Amino acid sequence: SVPISTCSSSCIFASVSYTHEFFDNAPTTISVFYNGENGQPYSFIYYGDVNNDGFDQNDLFYIPKNDNDIQLGSLGVGNVFTPNTQMYTDFNSFVNNNDYLSSHRGQIAERNGAINPWINYVDLHIAQDIPIVDGHRFTLNFDILNLMNLLNKDWGWNSSIFSTYTIVSKVGTDNTGRNVYSFKAPANNTPFTASNFSSRWQMQFGVRYTF
Repeated sequence: SVPISTCSSSCIFASVSYTHEFFDNAPTTISVFYNGENGQPYSFIYYGDVNNDGFDQNDLFYIPKNDNDIQLGSLGVGNVFTPNTQMYTDFNSFVNNNDYLSSHRGQIAERNGAINPWINYVDLHIAQDIPIVDGHRFTLNFDILNLMNLLNKDWGWNSSIFSTYTIVSKVGTDNTGRNVYSFKAPANNTPFTASNFSSRWQMQFGVRYTF
């Protein structure tokens, strides 16, 4: 059987099952399940009270058109701004590596405007019936969750952001009244962090007795 279904929140579910009696009256069932779902929305924000409304980490990030549109670096004596060349290089690499940021330069990021990556899950289920007497039987169940990660350590990763991502931190205001920010590039050059639990393959065994 190969049922395929979709759901309202942009997801696809499909399963394939095969049953065969390799031994008399002891059917073996092999099933593969696929679940693909769209990532949840998230927002890019500042760290710091950028608009001076008294609330921290709630201001949507303005995506600069170019280097002249944002001040990245430090403040010295008299609040004189000193640009950080490496910071600009890392920042532009990060922006260009993100579909939402790179396509919305010169705009304020929308609330929940960015979307986490599509997630793929493939699970394997094997059930082996073992008849005893008078209709009594054991069923041995064997499951591998996130089969893709078992086949290849670089597959099956669930990388996402929960709700918001802080892209730059406010350092202060320079002697001309402009805000100065710092940026630290993430190791993978993306805002996404992999879930150590759901991104790893797992194996489980089970026994069922039917009478």
